[in-house]
Amino acid sequence: MSDEKRDRLRLNLRKLAFARDAADGQTRGGTLMDISASGAAIEFAAPLEGLDNPFTEGDAVEIEIEGMSPLKGQISRVLDKGIAVAFALGSEAEDRIIGEIMEIFQNIK
Repeated sequence: MSDEKRDRLRLNLRKLAFARDAADGQTRGGTLMDISASGAAIEFAAPLEGLDNPFTEGDAVEIEIEGMSPLKGQISRVLDKGIAVAFALGSEAEDRIIGEIMEIFQNIK
């Protein structure tokens, strides 16, 4: 995690996640590493050596996370093994996402 200042609480949460490029539909699956109301990081599963990351910074993506409503966002960073996504949500959608995250945490305990 970088030293940049975050404007939302970011929680470590491991869930199955898929990122789909909004332009061409290419999809990669992996593990949600962390999430907040403003974004998420996904580490891709790479069953085969040399599988390239098909995403680039700025790509519009649709994110599906186990147990949550689908989310739309934009790639803010391409990571060694995945991506960081910034969500563009209004306050009502942010409240919904926070509620879903809290429900997942309550069900884990």
